[in-house]
Amino acid sequence: MLVILTSFAETTTDKYCEGFEDGYKAGYCYEVVGCIEPTPPICPTPTVNCSTGYKCGYNRGFAKGKADQD
Repeated sequence: MLVILTSFAETTTDKYCEGFEDGYKAGYCYEVVGCIEPTPPICPTPTVNCSTGYKCGYNRGFAKGKADQD
């Protein structure tokens, strides 16, 4: 049972990080014509009030990318 839980945790964290990377690129290039997508920073640990899914990672990455763009 421990193996199953570990595998599930790794999969959801992978989805979170995948979403973070996609969101960071989208946020950084938001409304910038001809933007070249940067290499995203290392994926942060999910917050307590955030699920570890793709959407949560995307939203966090988008916000970080937009902030780093300014």
